[in-house]
Amino acid sequence: MQLNKVLAAAVLVAATGTAQAVNTPDNEIPYAAGFGSYTIVDSERNWDDDFGYQLTFGLPLAWEDTALELSFFNGGFERDIDGEDDYHAGITVDLVRDFGGISFLSRNDVTPYALAGIGAVRDDVQGDTEIRPMANVGGGALMGLPLWGMGLRTEFRLVGQHQSLSAPGSNLLLDYRFLVGLQVPLTPFFGESEPDEPLPEEEECEVAVVDPVTGRTDCRSDSDDDGVDDTRDQCPGTQAGVEVDDSGCPVQQAQSDADGDGVADVDDACPDTYEGVTVNTAGCAEPQPLVIPRLTFDLDTARLTPDAREVLGDVAAMLEGQQDLTVEIIGHTDSQGADDYNQTLSDQRAASVKTYLTSMGVDGSRMDTTGRGESQPVASNETEEGRQENRRVTFWLYLD
Repeated sequence: MQLNKVLAAAVLVAATGTAQAVNTPDNEIPYAAGFGSYTIVDSERNWDDDFGYQLTFGLPLAWEDTALELSFFNGGFERDIDGEDDYHAGITVDLVRDFGGISFLSRNDVTPYALAGIGAVRDDVQGDTEIRPMANVGGGALMGLPLWGMGLRTEFRLVGQHQSLSAPGSNLLLDYRFLVGLQVPLTPFFGESEPDEPLPEEEECEVAVVDPVTGRTDCRSDSDDDGVDDTRDQCPGTQAGVEVDDSGCPVQQAQSDADGDGVADVDDACPDTYEGVTVNTAGCAEPQPLVIPRLTFDLDTARLTPDAREVLGDVAAMLEGQQDLTVEIIGHTDSQGADDYNQTLSDQRAASVKTYLTSMGVDGSRMDTTGRGESQPVASNETEEGRQENRRVTFWLYLD
């Protein structure tokens, strides 16, 4: 029994630590737990069911929501034959996988977990002792308590043991253990608390600005978040990310024009205009026809080519960036095939483009479709290259 006492004392020392609020992440703090247990023993044992205890030390691992636990358990069991007690103690090493944060610090919800492990068990039966290998699987749940990061933990384990003096005729014994206990984080040993920083003293000012979210009161504000107080910001509506000078106005040198529409990004209200589209002074598209040469189709299909899908991504970005734009999508074919067939195919091609733009996030109510068949070629139908150009879709852009 000396080994049992040493192991119990070692885990008990770890479990007696008092937790405190720390800045160390919850999933990096080791923890300890103490349980009371009730064991339903295998019917082959010459024992009655009885109570015991378990002490556990847990170490979170690098894998998310996973920990390694070392546990010591002990119990005394009354013999059926004479009413005297035998003793059953052991050590297990278990891998624990929880489903909501392995250390459970400062949690008020219920977190389930599962475990599996191996170990050794020592049976003391009528003065004779033996040590046998064992394995167990199980699970449970832990409910965080609003006290020093503690948690109430309940658990069930199915314990398998190879032979025992308590059941001489059996090679495998299965016991059922039910446990209830408290878990605490070991922050005094593995974490360092930091004092809260004092709040800065509020400035006295004639007109105060109140943050609507935090309620904090300040004498200064920067409504466009450009680093220049509103009191001296000569350009208070600067767009986010634009470099400004000391007066809060955009720096004019080397201004960029990402969409190439002739309007600098700092002044461009529609920065994703498609290449070649005519824009107004704000950089937004005006009503106009839009022909995209690469928006073509395979022969005799309404299937978009890879080039067509690429350019439609740019068209979708423009439509999403300018919500007052509506578009008429017009499908065309080459001259091969009957007129009625080509008319139907052109309708399908326009619908295919609308479907793809809708999948990119464009509201379908902003798009109308129509087909023109083979009636409006843009190249000769006498060559394959010309017929490829005629298998197309064009757009008319309108302002809603």
